[in-house]
Amino acid sequence: MNWTPNCISFYVDDHLFETHTSNDSPSWPFNQPMYFILNLAVGGSFLGSPNTSTVTSMNYVVDYLRVYHLTGVPGGRVVGFFSEANNKFVCAENAGAGNLVANRATAQGWEPFRVVDLGGGNLALQSQANQKYVSAAAAGAVALIASATAVGGWETFHWEPHPNGTVSLKAVINNQCVCADLNKGNPPNLWADRATAGGAWESFAVTVY
Repeated sequence: MNWTPNCISFYVDDHLFETHTSNDSPSWPFNQPMYFILNLAVGGSFLGSPNTSTVTSMNYVVDYLRVYHLTGVPGGRVVGFFSEANNKFVCAENAGAGNLVANRATAQGWEPFRVVDLGGGNLALQSQANQKYVSAAAAGAVALIASATAVGGWETFHWEPHPNGTVSLKAVINNQCVCADLNKGNPPNLWADRATAGGAWESFAVTVY
């Protein structure tokens, strides 16, 4: 389970099974301190109520429970970015021909990005919509777009994890943080134009595929 603010993704054998976000519930409780309960329960709305075919008298054996904090660059993995600014997934709009924009309820074809680990906490993002790299074009003077065929200075970002499990990305070319700026479009385009990363507009939850 990948648990970050406003976004929880469930995996079985490293395969993404299901994702839920704070958009799914008017009373999203999962940003509060919690503890684990490992129990064997039958029924409920997830899989339905038991019936005459339900197998009973089962053993529930737990080998271990491990908790990790996401800090390092997930190099080689395909990820989605869930913006804390408006609780939407980042999309390479129009199959990559448009700017990166936070406007999707789910992460599917235009939303995933492959992480290229460049070392030292730096990375590049290859859009799975068009196989091109996300660029802070014109040294960050325009919105981010997946338009580059190779990785250079404009396509290099620094991974900055936060204690709450979210991350920020800082464009190396201008040393500015990526921001889903609600004042620059509705839904917001992504810009590398913030000096610091501490607010929701600069924070993203990461779903690993």
